[in-house]
Amino acid sequence: ARALALERELTRGGVAANRDRLAALVQHTLGPLLAWEAAHASDLVRTLEVHLRHGCSPTRTAALLHIGRQSLYQRLERIESLLGLEIDDPDLLGELLTATCAHRVVRPATTAQHSTDDLSRHFRRSA
Repeated sequence: ARALALERELTRGGVAANRDRLAALVQHTLGPLLAWEAAHASDLVRTLEVHLRHGCSPTRTAALLHIGRQSLYQRLERIESLLGLEIDDPDLLGELLTATCAHRVVRPATTAQHSTDDLSRHFRRSA
């Protein structure tokens, strides 16, 4: 239940009632990353969320994403380059995590459900 606390808070009052506010947050925070993903087959937003949710641990993130650490480092470098910031900056962690979570919440239902299922599996494994 704690793992989904952020989702509950973001959707208090319902997803529809919060969709515009959440979409604006996502676009403001992750805009360049979303533009990249629209043009390229990548999984950078999900990579960022998993990385943030697991304490920015490269070992844990790579294991959860089923990729090698070198591949993870390449993804993280791409994310930082696109966003123009360091993703492990303590002052940005909350905003980035909130935006990645909001992105998952406001996406179309089928994609969001798949991602939520994946996230739930990750949390069950790490518990």
